[in-house]
Amino acid sequence: QWLRDSIPSLFMEAVELFKADDNLRTTYLAFVPSNAEVTDPFFEAVPGSIVELLKETECIWTASGR
Repeated sequence: QWLRDSIPSLFMEAVELFKADDNLRTTYLAFVPSNAEVTDPFFEAVPGSIVELLKETECIWTASGR
């Protein structure tokens, strides 16, 4: 359970690393799992938790690069 509950915060740490890399900064959203991709009920809360954390973070690049 601890490992599962750590996934969203670890994902956000990875997002920060991706954002710092010019080649990766626009790719990390492809790694957010959808609810349909999660087949084990034990992990079903993970995608929603990641999305909620992304909503609280500046993580979408705009045309101005900000």
